[in-house]
Amino acid sequence: DGKRRGLAHLVFETKQQLAISDVPNDPRCPDPEFYRANHILTYLGTPLLIKGEAIGVLAVHYNHARPIEREEEEFLTHLVERYRDHLIPYRFTLNGNLHIMKESTGKGWQIEG
Repeated sequence: DGKRRGLAHLVFETKQQLAISDVPNDPRCPDPEFYRANHILTYLGTPLLIKGEAIGVLAVHYNHARPIEREEEEFLTHLVERYRDHLIPYRFTLNGNLHIMKESTGKGWQIEG
């Protein structure tokens, strides 16, 4: 359909957590140049599931390549499970695409997705 599908879309579709330590060089990366240009070099995303259906993705990313520890994966999974009902109101749709709002350090809210 011509739309760029990102890592969050992959997490959403597979309903599986995704941890990538070197995003632009990973074969699952749909657009290495986009991720490199936006300094998204490490990615960890976890699906928000309700009754087995994905309703969103909670993800963190880093501007440098680094190993992702098992404890980080478990912590993100715990956050999703513990706070799922509180996270749901923060998702919204813009032009048919799912976007998540995130706090940018001192710069207010930005759309990610």
